[in-house]
Amino acid sequence: MASKLTLPGTYAFHFSGFDRDGARARYITGLGRIVLVATDATMGTLSYGRHWSTNSPMFGGVTPAQRLRHSVYELTGSYEILEAGPPLVAALNIEFRREGDDSPPERVAMSDRFLAVQSGPDRFRLMSTDPRTVAGTPEKIDELVLGESIKVDPATW
Repeated sequence: MASKLTLPGTYAFHFSGFDRDGARARYITGLGRIVLVATDATMGTLSYGRHWSTNSPMFGGVTPAQRLRHSVYELTGSYEILEAGPPLVAALNIEFRREGDDSPPERVAMSDRFLAVQSGPDRFRLMSTDPRTVAGTPEKIDELVLGESIKVDPATW
């Protein structure tokens, strides 16, 4: 019998994919942690989130400013369970704010809606589905990432 995933909890995650710097593609990869808290049986919030990412050009002849870029982002957002499963299917709406950015808190670097599908009793795979800029008029961003989140118990660390 398949095991049901209870979505609220603390997760460690990793992801990789690509984004674009103008017309040039960049490979992106990262690690992070999120805490999901239920507000009712089918919805909740992302009460804490942080990720570290690095991206690198996938083309030659780059200037020093175009080489490896390391960033740290604070994550906020919400989730909704689309199908209770198993496998559970959910949507995570996440806003990303670059750490050290002095812009007002209401301005974030980007937002994305991730589709999450249970891939075990304690994990889900996720992929970006709607990356957008947030400042000004939200515009689609050429970025696609795929990752996996694994539920952890911080009390045992």
